[in-house]
Amino acid sequence: MTVAGTAFAVGSLAVMMYLPLALLERGVAAWVPGLTLAGAAVMAPLALWATRRLLAGRAHGVILGGGTVLLGALALVMALTSSPPLTIAVYLACTAVNSVLLGRWKSVVADAAPESDRPRWFAFQGSWGLAQPAVPPLAARAAGAVGAVGAGAFLAAGVAFLVVPFVLRRAHYLTA
Repeated sequence: MTVAGTAFAVGSLAVMMYLPLALLERGVAAWVPGLTLAGAAVMAPLALWATRRLLAGRAHGVILGGGTVLLGALALVMALTSSPPLTIAVYLACTAVNSVLLGRWKSVVADAAPESDRPRWFAFQGSWGLAQPAVPPLAARAAGAVGAVGAGAFLAAGVAFLVVPFVLRRAHYLTA
């Protein structure tokens, strides 16, 4: 669970931290990244509200697995495109999916952990503190494959997201 949660954190942080740089690398005006982030902040709770009924009753692990595959594919599209409008559209889609998944991590932990150990399980569920310093070197390394640091961050995010369902499956969280 910790490995899957940390991989998810790496993917989420890589996309969010490097979106402004990637957009600037792709030639947008300096105000576009801020407007994009503001639009995503407005859209995220709306996406969560809109999908609540659609996903009701589905297993948390299954939603996490499918959602992270979708996030991985979206991040790879952002890594491979040079189009600012496509990057923005795909980022907004990532934000919508991510908003649906964030709360599911806590639900998986609550379902899996024995009641007396839940605080400990929550503490080690996924380490955003480990993910944050890991993202810049991963983005820099991946930049060699795609030619720019912003695209490298998206490539690293795509790989991190695609690792999550395999780890969840191995830990038997996709079958619950």
